[in-house]
Amino acid sequence: MQYEFLKNFPRRMKNVGLYAVIVQNSVQKLSWKQYGFTKFDEQINLLFIVLLYIMEQSLKEEKCTMDDIATYIDTINVQYMQKDISYEQCRKLFKMQAINTIRKYAEKL
Repeated sequence: MQYEFLKNFPRRMKNVGLYAVIVQNSVQKLSWKQYGFTKFDEQINLLFIVLLYIMEQSLKEEKCTMDDIATYIDTINVQYMQKDISYEQCRKLFKMQAINTIRKYAEKL
């Protein structure tokens, strides 16, 4: 019997695995706490918010610089997360997470 939901399962699981690497490398960092993101769900939410923003900008073929992402994080923080952090701290948080995640991902390849 062939289950439709198992179609292309290995390929889909490889994609899930890529997200697992990103999440694992990101949430292990204690630096989240110094920016007020003490709960795991907040960290994951912000991580995926940023990933979705990057994807949207890429699909629209619009620029997506560190400053653009920092501005977006700052806007999301003010509207929804309400952490006591400045724009510059948003920029440092993203930069730290991005660099560490990319470095760890490259090591796995």
